[in-house]
Amino acid sequence: MRANGQTPQSRRIAVWLLYLALFTLSIPWYLPSGSVPTLWLGLPYWVVISLACCVLIAGLNVIVLYKSKSWLDDEDES
Repeated sequence: MRANGQTPQSRRIAVWLLYLALFTLSIPWYLPSGSVPTLWLGLPYWVVISLACCVLIAGLNVIVLYKSKSWLDDEDES
């Protein structure tokens, strides 16, 4: 058990759920059909949401790889 009360298994589940949520939000299937999209930053809002999710997924990848003990242990052996 870690100091913050999370086990490694519960942390893995939380990371997978976060990935699932971000991938689900990045697909614009929640749009009503036939509606005129609102523009955010000169783009349809679903494009901005999708791009933001992609950036967050990339950031999550960096955090997971950086925090992964097995990844860091592999570097120590070389």
